Amino acid sequence: MMSVEEILPLAGIAVDVFLIGLLGALLHRLSRDPTKVWAERERRVAEIHDSLRLLVSQADGQARVLDAQLGAHTERLRDLMRKGSVDHAAIPPTPTPATVREPQPEACAMRPAAEPERANVSLRVQVAGLARSGCDVEEISRRLDVPLADVRVLVALEQSARARGHAARAGGQE
Repeated sequence: MMSVEEILPLAGIAVDVFLIGLLGALLHRLSRDPTKVWAERERRVAEIHDSLRLLVSQADGQARVLDAQLGAHTERLRDLMRKGSVDHAAIPPTPTPATVREPQPEACAMRPAAEPERANVSLRVQVAGLARSGCDVEEISRRLDVPLADVRVLVALEQSARARGHAARAGGQE
C-alpha cells in the first residue's frame, strides 16, 4: 500500500490534469459562435412562419371556394324548393305526435330504389314520401342519389311546411 507521502505528488498531478481538461472543455464551448446557433434557430422559426403563412393562405383560398360552392348549392336548393312548392297537394298530412310510429326499416328496405311512378315527381315529394315511410336520411340520400345535407334540408323544410299547415288548419277551426 502507498503512504500519504507518496500519494500527495500524484494527487497534485491528477488535479492539474483535471483542471486542464476543464479549461479545454471551457475553451471548446466558448469557441463555438453563439450567434451561429441563434441564427440557425431564427432561420428555423422563419421557415415555420413561412409555412404557416402558406397554410393560412391556402385555407383562405379553400374557404372562398367552399363559400362559392355553398352559394351555388343554396341557389340549387332554392330552385328545388320553388319547383317542389307546386307539389304540396300530393303530400299527405303529417301524423300527429300521438300517432307517430317507430320507423320501419323493413318497409323502407323492401321498397325498390327507383320506382317508375316517381320519375315525374319532384325531389321534395320523393324525399317526403320516403321519410314518411320510415326511411332515415342516409337511406333516402342513398336511394335518390342526393347529398345527405340536401336530404336533411328538404326533410326539415317539409316538416316546417307541414307544421305551418297544421297551425293554419288549427287556427281556422277555432
